[in-house]
Amino acid sequence: MVINYIKCHGTGNIFYLIDEVNKVLIEEKEKSDFSIMVCNSDKNADGVLFIGKGDRGIAKMRIFNSDGSEAEMCGNGLRCAGRYSGEVFHLNEFSFDTLKEQYYINIKKSDIPNLPNVEVEIGNISTDVKSIPIEGFDNKVFNEKLFVLSKELLYTAVSVSNPHLVTITDSIEWDVMEEQGELIKKHKELFPKGINLSFLKIINENEVFVRTYERGVGFTKSCGTGMMSAVLNYCLNNPHLFDKRIKVYNDGGMVLITVKREEDDLYSATFEGNASYIESGKIIYEIDSLSIKKESEYLDEKEAYFKLLEIKDKKLKI
Repeated sequence: MVINYIKCHGTGNIFYLIDEVNKVLIEEKEKSDFSIMVCNSDKNADGVLFIGKGDRGIAKMRIFNSDGSEAEMCGNGLRCAGRYSGEVFHLNEFSFDTLKEQYYINIKKSDIPNLPNVEVEIGNISTDVKSIPIEGFDNKVFNEKLFVLSKELLYTAVSVSNPHLVTITDSIEWDVMEEQGELIKKHKELFPKGINLSFLKIINENEVFVRTYERGVGFTKSCGTGMMSAVLNYCLNNPHLFDKRIKVYNDGGMVLITVKREEDDLYSATFEGNASYIESGKIIYEIDSLSIKKESEYLDEKEAYFKLLEIKDKKLKI
């Protein structure tokens, strides 16, 4: 079978996008193994986006991680899926479905030429621990110590359809995060469905840096829902920052996030960042084999993304 693909990324979070709106190409029972094979063939890929028929929105995104697990939601993937679907349906504003929720997409213009920008409106962000879940807590986990991970750090749990554990720290070290990410896997009695882990470092009041150890993936250059969860925790600790735009840097670039308080334990956010194409081509797929044939590259978008990285590096003085 020959399958058309677009390789894309949101702030360095790389996906292979497969259009199944008009026809299912990869059967349900094969999607997990197919995604593993794609990511094994391209070690830079974090997952596969399948774009299918919408339930209520114009289309629906499903995302499978590099280990074959299906995630409920992915903010960076949703921007890429939103850009693609907007081009296909010739729309700039529309609703879009994921596994559990419906979101609203706005195709935006960037200050950097050839850097496609997409804004996602995210609702139903919750701190209700039952929606995550974490065992042993009745209501919420807010600035709590979890001694199985650390004796010093304070953690907050957030659901953005998928589960997140976030903390604010002055130091974001790769080895510390990896150690805690692996401990999460071992403590299924506490995290029965696993959980994404994000550390946030404050640059100044309106600018922060976030790094995520992602469930089912490990380290990625960025995690959209991880950044949203981290910024929500930042606002909960600094309530005057609700409704204010926060610039969030990560290893893959920068996004803009505004968090709003809707009611007790329920929040919403707008989330804007790049949705860039890298290349397009064909995947030659059989049940026991897969190869990827690149046919074209999006060099103008690649150059624009490098400009974004230069801005980020200058800000962080890398």
